[in-house]
Amino acid sequence: TNGAMNVFRSGYLRMIEYYSPCGCDDPSDDCNTTKTVKLTYDGNGYLSSVTDEASKYRLTYSYTNGKVTSVNEAAAEGTGSYGDGQTIGIEYQDGQTVYYSAGKDGIFQSPTQNSATDDIKTVFVFDNSGRTITSYSTDRATGKSIFGANSIDYTSDTEGARKNRIASGLNVGSSPVYAWLLHILKSLKSTGKAAVILPHGVLFRGNTEATIRQHIIDKGYIKGIIGLPANLFYGTGIPACIIVIDKSDADDRQGIFMIDASHDYIKDGNKNRLRERDIYKIVTTFNEQITTDPKYARFVPNEEIKIKNAYNLNIPRYIDSSEPEDLQNLEAHLHGGIPTADVDSMEKYWTHFPNLKKKLFSPLRDGYYKLNIDKNDVRSTVYADEEFSVYAEQIDAAFDSWRQEVDAGLRTIDDSVESKKYIIELSELLISKFENIALVNKYDVYQVLLSYWQETMADDVFVLVQDGYEAGRETEDVYEVTEDKKTKKEKRKYKGWDGKLIPKSLIEAQYFAAERAKIDEAQAVADETQSKLDEMVEEQTAEDGVLFDCLNDNNAVDAKKVNDRIKELKKSAPDSEEYRILCEYAKLCDKVKQYTKIAKELNIALDEACKEKYPLLSMDEIKELLVNRKWYYTIFAGIKALYITTSHEIAGRITELAERYENTLPELESELETYEAKVKAHLERMGFVWN
Repeated sequence: TNGAMNVFRSGYLRMIEYYSPCGCDDPSDDCNTTKTVKLTYDGNGYLSSVTDEASKYRLTYSYTNGKVTSVNEAAAEGTGSYGDGQTIGIEYQDGQTVYYSAGKDGIFQSPTQNSATDDIKTVFVFDNSGRTITSYSTDRATGKSIFGANSIDYTSDTEGARKNRIASGLNVGSSPVYAWLLHILKSLKSTGKAAVILPHGVLFRGNTEATIRQHIIDKGYIKGIIGLPANLFYGTGIPACIIVIDKSDADDRQGIFMIDASHDYIKDGNKNRLRERDIYKIVTTFNEQITTDPKYARFVPNEEIKIKNAYNLNIPRYIDSSEPEDLQNLEAHLHGGIPTADVDSMEKYWTHFPNLKKKLFSPLRDGYYKLNIDKNDVRSTVYADEEFSVYAEQIDAAFDSWRQEVDAGLRTIDDSVESKKYIIELSELLISKFENIALVNKYDVYQVLLSYWQETMADDVFVLVQDGYEAGRETEDVYEVTEDKKTKKEKRKYKGWDGKLIPKSLIEAQYFAAERAKIDEAQAVADETQSKLDEMVEEQTAEDGVLFDCLNDNNAVDAKKVNDRIKELKKSAPDSEEYRILCEYAKLCDKVKQYTKIAKELNIALDEACKEKYPLLSMDEIKELLVNRKWYYTIFAGIKALYITTSHEIAGRITELAERYENTLPELESELETYEAKVKAHLERMGFVWN
């Protein structure tokens, strides 16, 4: 098939071989076979020879140090061409290929045997060291390349003409990363798009990579760059980036959209992992070109990239995502008080809770506040604040609004529902409801829903699509699956049963609350009694303890020895302290057994009652338990945790500031002198004296 093969050795281009069927109309012509154009290089990257097997003349150009030394023809005189209209253009710079393109529009007409022909001019351009820069053939009359009617005019080599060239011929030196990127660029059509994950170093490394990066930026191919967290990929801890390529409108591109997502991740074992919220935030920010947070994303104009930063694309040059340093205030340490600057740095909270600020702080002196309450009461004061309660109601209202819009759909899921599309609808609607809720990050709300979807809800929807809501009446056995260490075979251990859609715990809470309360009461008595028993055993198993002689070889109390000793003492010393303690021990043991047995029997009865309840559930009951008690309850609990986190952030920061400036330096020095005097006095009483 038509194509090109590039061979590299030790980072140098070693050979270019271009395949092209002749396409001759005369079936008797011996050129009607697949032939090649082959360019070979020596070990230093110099062009060594060009062999034109596709031409009838089989021309071979030989080079020494980049200069043509001979042209050999192995066929008869005449005029030949690349038969299928393929074109080749080659340009060299410092002996290394920097441009290679293949088109289909024109016919390259090879030089005739007479190298002095007036029609064809073959040009080889060299640098001062004798290395080939450019090799091309032109029409003597027009000065244009004779690659065909639609070929590029290289005589002026304007910026527009250069941008029309294909980038894949840039020599990548010893950089396999850029070889991969250029391969992708070459494979894309004129409106092609691609997203490539590469090491972060491709954005700023110099030498050959800097040259290639400059060419790609000048062509306008890069639409966006997304910086990712470090330690995402297995086998390496280095940070990576996504380079978004878009050849559409490349000539008119005015800059590059950059995102710094390097701080958005979660630890997952010994690696970092992007959460659903992080992925959604990246995709949404890029697609909508959102620049409201300059610490996360901005559109960087070409002038800033090319002139100010010399084509260096290192993201920290353009986006400062670092957090402001938490500075210590020397005057506050010397004279007390909380700096106004520290309090005002929490302005995003005071905007919504202005009265809370007045409750917590009052002016101490110019530039400093004092805390009006004890630092241990900050958390309860924040949580009980009326404005904070109003804020909590806004969270509730946003969730209720979402629930009202999705409720009908969640109660009518059938085989027409496509899970992937459905969760997109649910999540985007939820985000829209929390769009204008301050302090709670909408992407965190998105994460709550998506996490629950992946863990539980997606499986539930799949069951509904396949089996309908009738599956809410079904139960299934639960097994623990392990692997046998010796045989490596899978082992299944029965752990119980649960509802296929509706958890057994929901059935208990809804229909058997009284029974569960009795079980909990019996279990509480058993646990309390066991605690008393453990205290007695710990106290009485010492060497002088009553139970010491009743221990077995494993240092555990032997019940038989205890009973035998009780029988002996009942006859010989029924009024002794030992007899009383042993009887108390036996009584506690019996009570633990009694209530443990009661709890176990009640659990068995409750388990049977729950299982019998499932087939009796009505369709309305199934939907209420599944949608309202299971899905809504869990999702809202996750969102409520975000709201509670806000109160913890406020209280935590205020407590930190209060403790930081709680004791002034003079107070600490005075306290130190007091402790030094006490220690000195103790030492003197012990007989230690020093000057």
